[in-house]
Amino acid sequence: MEANYFDALDHAAQRLAERRNFHPENHSGDFIKFLRDAYGIRKAQAPEDLDKGMIWRLDNNAKTLFSIRRCPRRNRLFWIAHVIGLLERRESIGAADQTGTIKQ
Repeated sequence: MEANYFDALDHAAQRLAERRNFHPENHSGDFIKFLRDAYGIRKAQAPEDLDKGMIWRLDNNAKTLFSIRRCPRRNRLFWIAHVIGLLERRESIGAADQTGTIKQ
């Protein structure tokens, strides 16, 4: 296995996709709807100053995930999925920081 592959996270993502009925052809819409429904987070285009080296930013106070306009679609999808993973598995990821292992 590769050093940056975490089986528990991969399986958690698969279970979430099955539970929420995410469609491969519409990940963007599915992911954005999930963030809104599960966490009250909306997605918006980033203000211009975010473009200075930052690709995305989650503003917890505004409940908004900002991303830059110039980012390719597949990159935007990856970062939205990344944020979902952070929100959904924060306890497991935090524990991994301490132990080096992610638990189911």
